[in-house]
Amino acid sequence: MKIHDVVSWTMITLSYVQIGLEEFAVQTFFWMRESGVCPNEFTFAFVIFACANLAEHGHCKEAIDLFEKMSRVGKRPDDVTFMK
Repeated sequence: MKIHDVVSWTMITLSYVQIGLEEFAVQTFFWMRESGVCPNEFTFAFVIFACANLAEHGHCKEAIDLFEKMSRVGKRPDDVTFMK
């Protein structure tokens, strides 16, 4: 398997969100972290968006946890984060 960078992982995540497969978007985020790639603000924005879409199914806590994790790794929320 090829090694992915943050851009390719983020685009995979975004693609899943765009076609309504939020569960896969969140799983891709975890695979990215397991592979040692550090997410950027766009990655977090897309994953939070995916979690928000899943909130009605009991996944609201994941969105909050990701938001807090984003702050811990030094990614401050900005206009892009909140627009997604």
